[in-house]
Amino acid sequence: MKTKVSLLIIMIICALCSCSAAERPAHCLQPHPQGQGLCDMLISGFYYNADQNACEEWQESGCNVIGGHTYDLREDCVNDCVNVN
Repeated sequence: MKTKVSLLIIMIICALCSCSAAERPAHCLQPHPQGQGLCDMLISGFYYNADQNACEEWQESGCNVIGGHTYDLREDCVNDCVNVN
C-alpha cells in the first residue's frame, strides 16, 4: 500500500512539474541580428537576453540585417520569451 501511495505522489509531482515548465521558442535563444554594409542606416529592435530573462533594445548601423532574431515591439518579445510559464 505504501508503495502505491508513494508512486502516486511521485506521478502527481512529475505531472505538475511538466505542466509548469513550458519551453521558450528556439528563436528566443538566438542573438540579435547583425547590421552589415557601409551606410548610415540605423537598424534596431528588441531581442531576448537569456542571462537577464529580459527583452532588451539593440541598435546597429548597416544596410543589411544578417542572422539572429528580433522583434519590432518589446511587448511581443516579452510575450514570446519572458512570460513563458
